[in-house]
Amino acid sequence: MKRLRWMMGLCTLALVGALAVPAAAQDQTFGLSAEDFALFSAAQTSITDDMAYTYISTFSVVQGSEQVMGWDVSGSGLFGPSGFSMINSGTISSGTQTQDAPLWLTVVGDSLYVSIDGEQWTGGTVEELTSQLGSALGPMMGMGMGGSGATTEDMTSQLMMQPGVMEAMMGLSSIDPESFISITRNEDFNNQASFSTVINLGDLASNEALAPLLGGFMGGAMGSGSTDMTDEQAAQMGAMVAGMLQNSTVTIDQFINIDTQMVESAQVTISLDIQGMATINLQLGVELASADGDVPEAPAEFAPFSESLGSLTGMMGG
Repeated sequence: MKRLRWMMGLCTLALVGALAVPAAAQDQTFGLSAEDFALFSAAQTSITDDMAYTYISTFSVVQGSEQVMGWDVSGSGLFGPSGFSMINSGTISSGTQTQDAPLWLTVVGDSLYVSIDGEQWTGGTVEELTSQLGSALGPMMGMGMGGSGATTEDMTSQLMMQPGVMEAMMGLSSIDPESFISITRNEDFNNQASFSTVINLGDLASNEALAPLLGGFMGGAMGSGSTDMTDEQAAQMGAMVAGMLQNSTVTIDQFINIDTQMVESAQVTISLDIQGMATINLQLGVELASADGDVPEAPAEFAPFSESLGSLTGMMGG
């Protein structure tokens, strides 16, 4: 269990850092010319209508020479102001076991609907779902998120109260994003501008301002009582975490229509080489197109989350 908490803690903090810090950057161009950065930036906010998408994704977690879990899936759906939908097919694996992974997913307003055959649906609001899963997710992640009545706000508040989390978020705001993020414009093709964004998680984790905060956060993820750590001990653990992530990166390749300034396709590659523990690789390729008036729709009939998840939550939380 501690190993699982370590891995989830490392991944969570690394990805939070990768997403939170660039959002705070206002004046950097990350190695691009002003003109190229203007095109790149415009494309990130150009989607205002409902869009259709198709995707292919592979994922693997390898420990030693063995793959312990993974998936190989593909699908399609819609997303935009009207909501989100996905139809997924493929396989997932755990150890030597492989099984089919059919999944229908629809989000409309504040409600989520899930099905494994596209006919029988389970659904309700996101608050209802987190209420059902709150008692199970807390112990699994070592967060102690309380009982089955926990709401999204409760879980978020308790997450931010974990040792080192608030300090880590504050520390992120002081780090120069260009110290671990670079963006390159590649050769144009078929009226598309190609951009590659590389987020070096090892460089992020090795920042001196973040090292002691990493230590405190990871101490909490281990369940080792990080509040008893001295600053020196937390800094040492933070340096160890930085070393474990030194070869880990997130790469985002985007292909932007030069005329419309819209992203038409993207490839996301997450490579986490957590030294001494595991190698985690995720690849996601997405193609975008107009939805032509189609919008995500809630199913006409569905069973509430409380009926389908109540017994499962009791087993996982108990």
